[in-house]
Amino acid sequence: MKKLLTIVFAIALMSAMAVQAQATALETSGEIRARGWYVDNYLVDGQSTDWWDQRLRLVLNWPVAENVKVTARADIKEGNWGYEAVGGGLATEETIAFDWAFMQFTWPATPVTFTIGRQDASWGTGMAAMSDNEDRFKVTAKFDPVTVGFVYAAANEVGTNQNSDTEVDDKGKWILLAMGAFGDWKAGALASYTLDETRGEDATRSSLLLDAYGMGKAGPVEVKAEIAAVSGKNKDTDIKQSGLGAYVGGFMTAGPVKVGLEAAYAAGDKTDSEKNEGAFKFDYNSAFWSVILYNNLDYSGYMGSPVSSSYGASTDSGVANALAAKLSAVMTPMPQLTLVGNLLWARADKVPDGVKKDLGIEADIVAIYAVTENVSVTGGLGYMVLGKAWDGTGENGEDPSNPLGVMMAFTTKF
Repeated sequence: MKKLLTIVFAIALMSAMAVQAQATALETSGEIRARGWYVDNYLVDGQSTDWWDQRLRLVLNWPVAENVKVTARADIKEGNWGYEAVGGGLATEETIAFDWAFMQFTWPATPVTFTIGRQDASWGTGMAAMSDNEDRFKVTAKFDPVTVGFVYAAANEVGTNQNSDTEVDDKGKWILLAMGAFGDWKAGALASYTLDETRGEDATRSSLLLDAYGMGKAGPVEVKAEIAAVSGKNKDTDIKQSGLGAYVGGFMTAGPVKVGLEAAYAAGDKTDSEKNEGAFKFDYNSAFWSVILYNNLDYSGYMGSPVSSSYGASTDSGVANALAAKLSAVMTPMPQLTLVGNLLWARADKVPDGVKKDLGIEADIVAIYAVTENVSVTGGLGYMVLGKAWDGTGENGEDPSNPLGVMMAFTTKF
C-alpha cells in the first residue's frame, strides 16, 4: 500500500509541475484572537478559576497557475498565557503549528481535482468531523450536480521503523464520498473504513463509518440533518464496536429573530460487555453546541465527564451517550450587535442500574459586537441547572453546585 501511494504521489507531483505556471500574487489573510475565561463549579466542584489564551492565525493562498493552488494555514503562539495546562484546554504552546499545508490542482481538460497534503476534513453539518485537519490524498471528480471522490488519510505511519517481530504497522483510513447541490438543497454521503494495526497483528482494530447529510430549505424553514452509523471489530477482544449518531435542526426567521430548534443523539454503551454501542461521538466543534455541556469554545467539558465536550482529549467529543434538544434565538438589535440565546435540555442514553439519566437544563447568552469592520468583541455566559445524573459527584460525595462559565474574546481579522 505504501509503495502504491508513493507512486501515486509522484505522478501527481510531476503532473502539477508540468503545468505551465505564471507568477501570481500571494494572497494572505489572518486573524489574531485573545480570550479571557472564568469558570465556577465547573472544572472542580466548589472551586473557580480563570485564564487567558491567544492565537495568531495566518492563511496563505498562492494561485501558482490557472489550475494549481498552494494553501497553508499556521497558528502562531497558540496556547494559554503562562503556558501551563488549565482544565484540559490549550495546554501547550507551539511557536508555529501548521493546520494546513496542501496543494490542489485540476487536471487540464478533465473534471478531476487532486488535493494533497494536510487539509481540512470537515464534512456535512460537522457532526462527525468539523475543523479537523488530516494528512490526506484526495481525488474528486465533478459531474454537475454531483461530485464523487476518494480519500486516503494517514493517522499513524510506522514507515521504515516497522518492527517485523511484533508486526506493528500503520493506522489510516480510506473514504469514498459523493455530494451535490440540488436546487435549494445540498446533500452528501460517504463510507469511511479505518484500519489500525499499530498495536500489532493480534490487536488489529477496524471500523466502518457510514454517513449521510442534507441541508436546504423547506418553505420558510432552513433544515440541517445528518446521521452516522459505526461498526467495528477489535481483534484482541470479544467486544464488537458499534454506534449511532444523529442531528437535525430547523431554523426560521420570524421578524427580527431567527429561531432554531435542534436535536442530537449519540448512542451510549450497553451495560453488558458483549457489545459497545457508544463508538460514535460528535465532533466537539459540531453544529450542536452550548457554553457548558457541549461547548465548542476550546476548553474541557464539565468536570471532564465523558458525556460532555472534551477538547484536547484523545477522543474529542460533543454529544456522547445522550439525547439533547436545544431552542435558540438569534437577533441583531443594531447592525454591529448580534445576540444568541440558547436553552438546552439533555438526558443520558444508557446508564448502569441505579444511576439517573437527567443531565440538566442549560441557559446561554452570547453577544458579538463589531467595533469596526475587522475588529469584534465577543462575550459568552452559560449557566446549568444540574440534573439527577450528577447527584453525589461532588468533591466529598455531595451534590455538586451548578456550573457557570464566562468568556470574553477580542478578535482582529486582516
